[in-house]
Amino acid sequence: MSITIYGCVAFPAGTITFENLETCLEQSACIIFEGVHAGQIALTLSGADDPACNDTFYGCVNFTTGKFQVEIPTDCCKEYGNDCSYCEVGKVPKYITLVITGVIPMPCCPSAFNGYKTNVINVNGSFILTQDPNNSCRWQLGEPSGNFGNWSYWGWEGCTGDPYTTVVFPERGIEVKKLSDSSVVINSYFYDPYLPGWPHGFRYSGNAAFQFCVGIKEENAVSNQIYCYWNPPWNASRIGGIEGIAWVCEGSHPEGCP
Repeated sequence: MSITIYGCVAFPAGTITFENLETCLEQSACIIFEGVHAGQIALTLSGADDPACNDTFYGCVNFTTGKFQVEIPTDCCKEYGNDCSYCEVGKVPKYITLVITGVIPMPCCPSAFNGYKTNVINVNGSFILTQDPNNSCRWQLGEPSGNFGNWSYWGWEGCTGDPYTTVVFPERGIEVKKLSDSSVVINSYFYDPYLPGWPHGFRYSGNAAFQFCVGIKEENAVSNQIYCYWNPPWNASRIGGIEGIAWVCEGSHPEGCP
C-alpha cells in the first residue's frame, strides 16, 4: 500500500516542508530544474528497513501554490517492540497487520448434539494486532464485547423455518504466534457463551515462509481446510467447507497489507 506524502515549497526562498513524512527516516529534498524530472520535487529517503524505501521519489510541484505530493511504497517506518527469540534482535515489530480472506459461514451441517447448525460470522477482514506484553512472540487483538455473529440450531436436516435457538457471539479474539524460526499459528476466535472455550473461526498452524520477523507474503499465503462436522477436538477450524487464506505484514496498515 503506497503512501502519499504532501508538502509545500515556499517561494522565492525555496524552503521545502512536509505535512506527513515520518521522522524515523533520513531524508533530503530539492526541486529539479532540468532533465526528465524538471519541475518536480526529488525526495530521497534512507535508513529504512524496507529496501524499497531507500530510494529517490519524485512528485510534481504546483508553482502557483507551492504544493506538491510524492508517492512512496509504504509507510516505511516500523515501531519495534520487545525481542522475540525467533527474530532478529531489535527488529521485532510492535504492530502487525493480519488479512484473512476466503472463509465462508458454515452451511447446514450435522451438529455434535444430534441436530443441525449454521453460523453467520465474517472471519474475513484486515486487522491490526499488537505485541503481547507477556509473550513477545505473540500479537493479539481482543474485542471483549459486541455482536460478532451467531450460530443457530435446528432439530432437522435442511435448517429451514425457525431454529430452536440462536446464540450471539459476544466476544472475538485474534492472535498470531510465532512458534519457531519457520512455524506460526493464526487464530480468529468467536467465543460462544454456551460452550466456553470452544471458539468458532479461522485457524492455521504450520510452516510459513517469512519476510522479516513475521511477515508472510501473499504469494506464500497459508490456508487451512475448514470442516463441516463439529467433532472433537473442537478447534477453531470447524466452520464450513472452504479454505481460508491468511497473510501477515509488519507494521500498522489500516487498509490492509501492501
